This record gives sequence, structure tokens and C-alpha cells, in this order.
Amino acid sequence: TKNYVINNNLMMTYVFNSALRLTASGQISKGMTNTDNFLSPLHSSFEGVENRKKGSLAHRESSAFGFTANAMLTYSKVLQDKHSITANLRGEISESQNRLNGYKAVGFPAASNGNPSFAFGFEQDSKPSASTRVSRRTSILGSINYSYDQRYNFDVNYNLDGSTSFGSNNLFSPYYSFGTSWNIHNERFAKRVNWINMLRLRANIGITGNQNFGNVSQSIFDYNADVNRFGQGIGLSALGAPDLEWQRTRQTSLGMDATLFNNKLNFQINAYDKYTDPLVVAVTLPSSTGLSAYPFNAGTLDYKGLEATINYSPVYR
Repeated sequence: TKNYVINNNLMMTYVFNSALRLTASGQISKGMTNTDNFLSPLHSSFEGVENRKKGSLAHRESSAFGFTANAMLTYSKVLQDKHSITANLRGEISESQNRLNGYKAVGFPAASNGNPSFAFGFEQDSKPSASTRVSRRTSILGSINYSYDQRYNFDVNYNLDGSTSFGSNNLFSPYYSFGTSWNIHNERFAKRVNWINMLRLRANIGITGNQNFGNVSQSIFDYNADVNRFGQGIGLSALGAPDLEWQRTRQTSLGMDATLFNNKLNFQINAYDKYTDPLVVAVTLPSSTGLSAYPFNAGTLDYKGLEATINYSPVYR
């Protein structure tokens, strides 16, 4: 087995002034894996096998290529030593390609070292395999964060994502989030309590998505190995779902973070609700269709819970 992966990263930053800057970056990756499993014709497993079928070579080759490019404009300013404003505008594009091919050859001369050019043929009733998968994604993101006197914090995020992982009629989907927090430890009344190091209340709500489903927007056809007087035929291996919607999850949480008694006691409390609508499920199809499954939107999923984490260090330095 031979394997290599090459990654290249580049980042550039241009500062317009103390409040405004532009950052751009790009990443490229290329990888390839070759696997050859050769079994000599002199191996005992071929005892009793005709000479032209002794020895085998299973070859598998996979390659992956991907790139990501993004640019972000950032504005950050503090006004009158109390009002802190940060705004970001970011765009990104990415693509990934995965290719796979392989075959199994049989029949080698006794002195062969596994060179496929010396093979007498392919394994009976087998054929070389090959597949290609390409997925693309693009997004634009805007965010604003405001903080007053390091006590009251607010942030808003909006993201528009496009992906080939979903139906061609629903390539883009918007996402958003809102959050707020109150740093109680920076209030005057809390500063007089010397056993409070940090105390914060927070709340947020937002929509997130999941696009780890591969490319299901278009139908996929395979070429048939047999060729007749009419030419080579094709068969449907995966039925496209052009109306498939993105899987979206609304996440809501309320919580409190605290550090007390000279950093000896730390605890977090978080109440959350995760509601997914719609789900993306693969439904088993009748064998008469020639397909194993078909993705579509069905049902909802709701998670609710309460989490708490407590850490105590008797000696803290």
C-alpha cells in the first residue's frame, strides 16, 4: 500500500486602518492511495488450479482532491471606552472530488512479481470498477457583536449556505442565530462580593443544518458490462431527489457560568432544546424498483435536556 497526502495553505491580511481589515485564505489538498494485493502462483492455495488461473492481483486506487477559498472583512471599534462593536462579512467556496477504481487480475507466470501486464486475464465474471463523486459548497456569512461596558453582550449571525448535497430545487438554505449574555461579575454590586470571580447568564437561539449526505440531487446511472448490437446499456443505480430540503435544527439554550472562591469552584448549568424539522431519512424501496433506498424529508426530532458541570480544586494557584 502506498499513500500520500499533500496540503497547501495560504493566508493574506490587508489592514486598511486600526478598525478595518481584510483577510483571505485558501487551502488545497491532494491525496492518493494505491493498494496491490498480489498472491503468487506458487502459493499453496492454487494447488490443483489450472496454470492460467494461478496467481492473483487485486488492485485498488483512490484519489481525493479538494480546495477551499474564503475572504472576510472585519470591522472592530471601541467607542467612548464603553461601546464595543465587531462586524464580519465572510464568503467561502469549496469543492471536493473523490475517485475510485480497481480490478482483480488472475493468472501469472511462475516467476512473476505481480506486474499486471503479465496477467492472463481478469477474474471470471468480474470487471474493473470505477466511481467519481464531486460535491460543492458555497456560503456567505454576516455577524455583528455588540458589548456595552463589558457587561451586556449581544450578537446576531446570518448565514446563507448552498450545497450540492441537497435537491437541485433547494440548493440554498438560510441560517441565523441570536445570543445575549450578562456579565454579572462586572456590575458594581457584584464587585463588592470578593468570592465571585466570574458570573454570567446567557441565552441564545439559532438554526443549524446538516449536509453530510453526499450528492443526492441528481440521478446516477451505471454502464452495463454487456454490449449488444444496439450498443451499451445503462442502469439506474440511484434516483435523484431534486425537491429534498435541508435538514434544519432549531437550537435554544439558557445557561449560567460561574467561577467562585478564588477560582476554586467552577460550574456550568445549561438547559437546551434541539428541534429538527425536517429530517432526511433513507426509505427502503420495493425490490421491483431496482433501488435500495431513496432519501426524502419525513418526521421531526426533538431533544430537551439539562446539563450541569461542576469542578472544585481545593488548592488553586
